[in-house]
Amino acid sequence: PIMDAYYAAFKIPDSIYNLLIVGALSTGFIPIFTSLYAAGDTKKTWRMASTVLNIAGLSLIICSIAGIILAPFIARLVGPGFDTETLRLTTTFTRIIFISPVLLGISMVLGGILQSLRHFLTYSIAPILYNIGIILGVTVLYPLFGITGIAWGVVLGAALHTLTQWYGAHVAGFRWSMAFEIADASVRTIGKLMIPRTMGQIG
Repeated sequence: PIMDAYYAAFKIPDSIYNLLIVGALSTGFIPIFTSLYAAGDTKKTWRMASTVLNIAGLSLIICSIAGIILAPFIARLVGPGFDTETLRLTTTFTRIIFISPVLLGISMVLGGILQSLRHFLTYSIAPILYNIGIILGVTVLYPLFGITGIAWGVVLGAALHTLTQWYGAHVAGFRWSMAFEIADASVRTIGKLMIPRTMGQIG
């Protein structure tokens, strides 16, 4: 029952992350970032990257808050045959794991920067640290904090994933800013490129 709840709790947060970020963002972000950077306007390039990161982060925060609030409904949706205790555990796990899409969404934007600049070392290390975080959740956090430590291991892994790629992007020259230039032509182009890929994933 514990593992049933754990795997079920992964489904919706992981689906939101995959739908909004994986593939769709890479399809739109990487070619635009690469073309701007190649043109030599690094200031504009970093502001565009910050804008995309801020939009992605805010969008995922909103989705995650909604998911945390709706966790009991989500638990019944992904575990229709679960008993009351397993549903309760699924709800708890879901609320904790919904933190991870925010971190991983930010990390994927940073990963797009690293791929564009061909800085592959930290990009390749990040998924390993994500899995290490999950393992630590089972081996360390569970004995220390009880059953919820398993779910917090997912958040720990996501945090390690993000911090690793943030460090790599910082070394590559990225400096985050509060930019939120939705009307920027490059940002709008990225949005347009993402739509077909997102619709394809829904299909």
